[in-house]
This record gives sequence, structure tokens and C-alpha cells, in this order.
Amino acid sequence: MHLILVQYEPKKRRFRAVAPLSLSQKESNQLQENVDIERNTQLDAAIVRIMKAKRVIKHPQLMSEVMNQIHLFSPTSYEIKSRIENLISRDYLRRSERDIAIIEYVA
Repeated sequence: MHLILVQYEPKKRRFRAVAPLSLSQKESNQLQENVDIERNTQLDAAIVRIMKAKRVIKHPQLMSEVMNQIHLFSPTSYEIKSRIENLISRDYLRRSERDIAIIEYVA
């Protein structure tokens, strides 16, 4: 027979409260820039990985695949689009001549 103690309270309650870091405005801006650079690198890597595997993909499908692969943060569609355009300008990707919605891997 098992008894369930409804009003059981543990003797030790453990929790940690982390004090927020107090950064100056300059340090805060530098930290945000570093985070943005790291996120851009993560997005670029995910896009190139997907494109290497698929070679040719439609833009909406690429957007959803990138959102599924990135787990450290949730990128906005604007961020993904800007990284795709950046990779197009750096000649990693190109838009199809037949259909503007299709993106092709170049390398």
C-alpha cells in the first residue's frame, strides 16, 4: 500500500537567482554586435548546408528549412531573406533565370 502525502513540502528549497550583468552602453552595443555577427554566421551556414544538399529549391521551402534547422534562436523571415540576398551577392547562390522564386546553389 502506498500513501500519497498531499501537503508534503521539502525541507530544502533550492533555486538560483542570477544577478543581471551591469554593462555600460558601449559594452552593451559591442555585445549586441557580436551576437548579430554570430547569428548571421549561423544563418549563412544553415542556408549553405541546405543548398548543398538540395542544389535547387524554392524560396519558401528554403525559408522553412532554415527555420527548422536553427535552434539557438528563432530567426525572423527578414533576417533569413537578408542572408539569402547576401549569399547571392557573394556568388554562393543565384536566382533561377526561369523562375525568380527558385534559388540555385552555385559552387
